Amino acid sequence: MNSVNQNHMLSVITGNLLRAKAAGRKTVLLLLLVAYLALAVTYSVVIPAWESPDEVGHIAYIRHLRATGSLPRQGVDGVPNAQHPPLYYALAALVTLPVDTNDTTGARMPNPNFIWAGLGGSEPNAALHHSAETFPYGGQALFLHLVRLMSALMGLATIGLVAGIGWIVFPEQPDIGLLAAAFVAFTPQFLFITGSANNDNLLILTTTATCFLVLRGLARPEDMRGWLWVGVLLALALLTKSSAFVICLAAGVAIGFLAWQKRSWRFFLQAGVAVALPVVVGTGWWFWRNQMLYGDPLGWAVFREIDAANFRTTPFTANDFRHFLTTQMNSFWGLFGWMNVWAPAWFYTLVRVFSAMAFGGFLLFLARKFKSLTPRQQIAVWFLLALVVSQEIYLIFAVQRFNESWYQGRYLFPAIGPLFLLASIGFHQLLPRQSPRQIAVVLATGFLFAAMYMPIRVIAPAYPTIPQPKSVLWFLPNKTDYRFNEMIALKGYRLEPAADGNSLDVILYWQAFAAADFNYSAFVHLLDESGQVVTQKDHAPGEDVGYPPLVWSLGDIVEDHHVLPLPDALAAERLQIRVGLYNWESGQQATVRENGQELGGFVILNVK
Repeated sequence: MNSVNQNHMLSVITGNLLRAKAAGRKTVLLLLLVAYLALAVTYSVVIPAWESPDEVGHIAYIRHLRATGSLPRQGVDGVPNAQHPPLYYALAALVTLPVDTNDTTGARMPNPNFIWAGLGGSEPNAALHHSAETFPYGGQALFLHLVRLMSALMGLATIGLVAGIGWIVFPEQPDIGLLAAAFVAFTPQFLFITGSANNDNLLILTTTATCFLVLRGLARPEDMRGWLWVGVLLALALLTKSSAFVICLAAGVAIGFLAWQKRSWRFFLQAGVAVALPVVVGTGWWFWRNQMLYGDPLGWAVFREIDAANFRTTPFTANDFRHFLTTQMNSFWGLFGWMNVWAPAWFYTLVRVFSAMAFGGFLLFLARKFKSLTPRQQIAVWFLLALVVSQEIYLIFAVQRFNESWYQGRYLFPAIGPLFLLASIGFHQLLPRQSPRQIAVVLATGFLFAAMYMPIRVIAPAYPTIPQPKSVLWFLPNKTDYRFNEMIALKGYRLEPAADGNSLDVILYWQAFAAADFNYSAFVHLLDESGQVVTQKDHAPGEDVGYPPLVWSLGDIVEDHHVLPLPDALAAERLQIRVGLYNWESGQQATVRENGQELGGFVILNVK
């Protein structure tokens, strides 16, 4: 075999190996994306409506766009977050077009006992929660969950881009990008935010996409179309949140560094114009509008007046700085609700150990491996590091003006991709050479466990509610539709005998169809074969848990337990259960109807 054939065979083999490797990494990424999306949807369902920071204001902005077709004005329309640029809200308005905004199903009901309401309450829930807001969603609940789904899809795109950045910087080590993508996908707080209605999600996506294009531009700096697309993404980022100026600054520095490296003013001007043109054209109208309405391009003076409660009134001290760093660390990883639902202590200990190891590993990488990288890889690593540092510096300056409301770790999320890519580099430096992939899988699995643990064991238990979800009616063994005074319906029941056979738990499921005019009591009679009452239990549905009919909201489903003693001599197959509602003051029984037909003052339940 001559040398030409040998070279051709080597080329074919190498090409096949590269294709197989690429196919393998794409398969792993696809599995990561599927796992993330399943988790993000889970978080969006488990997080009760309105229990994510600023979600009320974000939805109000979207509803204003839908209702008026115009942008809200600070201090005029009374819309929270009116200072924000409109891109996220405009996209959400399109996504929610099928929803009737006049349908109040699942509307927010403020909780006066909310811990931050200023009324001395201690409850973590900002809203009161009812059956109407549960799945299957309708009205405002559907509106909210469509926006949450849009946010989850933005997170999905972000994770794909994080892996792509890793593959651009380290094409021979695709595991670096995959591990970073897994870190992002399975960080509980990232899942919490992407499972919520929040414009941070679009900022994170546009910032990560800009980072991707800038790093790709390092390989093809003369391609001005690439820099033009960088400008387009910067414009989208600025139309999402004004804090996107951090990534704008980083992109400008990258272009300046490349021009210096090439010793070319011509390149600097060409790339600078390519980036600046879409930014000016795309965002100029927004800043001009602010100038015309408020007297400055950012509307800062009006915002400061309206949002004065969130501005710092005392000097920023060393203690404040320590508190900022601690709160930022905790809430970057997992501090849910309105910053009042904490993860277990072991979780915060583990993420601190993880962070220390990642930081130490990255320092070792800089000391041992950095010089062996290609010049393009070195620039890329410095760019990623500069993005993380710039975002943190911006936040340090911000918290000197704003109070603790700005201590939230999610404000670091625009740099979450670069941050976890650096962490992945650090861990790959620490991983044993014999089995780096296996250890990386263990790390990713640990993150996955934490991500699955939080909604089930932390978030859901923090919001116990008495009204049952609508889906509870799907699984009842005995379904009914008896209407009592056209206010309360008996939708079904379950019968659960005690293990010792001495009692029977009759579990009734009531639903409010109109506002009750009295705290009606339910009677549950156990009848023998002659129709005589053997035993009975009377109480208002929900009374035992402090939720009687007068406080029910429309659509509420209440589980009502009546435990009846069972005499030994009774034959179970001959028993009957009689159920009704009555006014305990007057003794008047509620009238029962089924399919419009009047049945009297009670119903007989089938005993199986």
